[in-house]
Amino acid sequence: MKWSNKISIIAVLAGFLICAVRSPGHAALMTVNADNKFQVIEGFGGGFVFDVFPYNHPKKDELYDSIFNNARINIVRIANWYDPRLNNDVKEIPMMLDILAKWPHVKVMLTSWSPPPYLKSNDSYSGTGQASLKKNSDSLYMYEEYGEYWLQSIQWFRNHGVPVDWLSIQNEPGCPVDYEGCLLETAESPTLASYGRALDAVYEKISIGLNEPVLFIGPDVMGISHYLNRFLEADIDWNKIYAYCHHYYTGFYVEWMQEAAIRCAGKPAYQTEFCINEGSEWGGWFEHAQCIHNSLAIQGVSMYCLFALTYKPASTHCFFSLDTSGGDWYEARPTYYMFKHFSKSIHPGWRRIEATVDDPGIAIAAFSNELNDSMAVVAINAADGHRTLNCFLPGKTGEVHQTTETRKYDYQGAFNDSAAIDLDTRSITTIDLHKNNMGVETPLKRNASITTARIMEATAYPGKGVAARFIAPPGPVRLSLFDFKGNLRADWSCERQCNGGTYCCLLRGAFPSGMYAVILTSGTTVAGKNVALAR
Repeated sequence: MKWSNKISIIAVLAGFLICAVRSPGHAALMTVNADNKFQVIEGFGGGFVFDVFPYNHPKKDELYDSIFNNARINIVRIANWYDPRLNNDVKEIPMMLDILAKWPHVKVMLTSWSPPPYLKSNDSYSGTGQASLKKNSDSLYMYEEYGEYWLQSIQWFRNHGVPVDWLSIQNEPGCPVDYEGCLLETAESPTLASYGRALDAVYEKISIGLNEPVLFIGPDVMGISHYLNRFLEADIDWNKIYAYCHHYYTGFYVEWMQEAAIRCAGKPAYQTEFCINEGSEWGGWFEHAQCIHNSLAIQGVSMYCLFALTYKPASTHCFFSLDTSGGDWYEARPTYYMFKHFSKSIHPGWRRIEATVDDPGIAIAAFSNELNDSMAVVAINAADGHRTLNCFLPGKTGEVHQTTETRKYDYQGAFNDSAAIDLDTRSITTIDLHKNNMGVETPLKRNASITTARIMEATAYPGKGVAARFIAPPGPVRLSLFDFKGNLRADWSCERQCNGGTYCCLLRGAFPSGMYAVILTSGTTVAGKNVALAR
């Protein structure tokens, strides 16, 4: 397609980047509006679980280099197997110390599959027999002891040099299992402890007992839709958590993701564990790529994690299958190359930006830094046949990589603002556009101090209200919603600093259609952001 100078100038002035996608008999158009930004991306990661760690593998350094350097994974999810009564060594600690010494920007998510046996109704780590928290001699669930266990666990990890950035008190709390597990239900019953009361106990102990807070996430349920909804609708104080988190094991249907986006409005959403075995009922690596795209672009998650970055021989859902008998064998799985299309080019602190395409066989997602001088576009071709992508991205340079059934994150060539890109059928392609062709930006620093107040994002949800995400220094903060006539329509205040300076809230109300102003007041700083609401 030939672009006139007039159209090019208008596109630049309007802040739009335009790409044309051609297929036989059809010229589709993709538009990227870099000025319309959505959720902040906190990163991509996965678990090191059940002792299948690279730390004990003879080719550990090769594996770590592939995971943290080449794929640029910045989040590791590990289990808490500490028992305060035994004061036992935890295998995850030396592994994480080794990783953090080389990649200090990596963040740690600590999750429990089961508390120690002394806190369990079946005196075992196993979830067999509807195992839940134990009751004390007064026939009351041991919530206080459970909170103390978590406080001592966080202190143990931190005292041994492992900073815990996120805490999930229970993996898949509403799901009975035969492996390690602990049922915590939406409400207390004669046989099952309450997730909400357990969360309250842990939150109180940690809030008082730790000098540096940890970010609570939950409910970490097995799936969205029914699993997530019944926890969100329960009598649980969700103000105590920083981000909603969940898995996709019950399905990753688009309509479920759309519902979850509304249900989770006002806080970040994390997908903390999922995997697809090659050839399963879900498909394989390509279907997983579509799931990640929809999770980011439709549900609006800020984090996406795999179940396991490394796992046992013959495992097909991980980055690498490892020899667990002491040998040096390992094998890269298709998931590794697919996942790199997201994790390598979309950096922490970037935000998803508006991207649309009128070819239903192609899915497009775009991400950029705040200045829009670094950007990544991920294109998934699910159409029945080859496509050609002709892009007009003024002043942008970078690289193009593609994965298909036969290609493995193959370099397709350099990118310039008039490049034509071939999209093979069943392919995922990343256009990595970076400032001055210099590559990765410096990752966000852990626990960076907040010295000013700023609204990062304001989103309208018809019939529910306006969600805002903002940063502020320690001290009282207030968020207000005004209509275009200057009338105060909603107000929210907080007297404590939460989440290292990051706040999320939902200004509730079925407000009429129109333009609104979200106003943040923090000390002497006043910041604002306009938002349009249509019913």
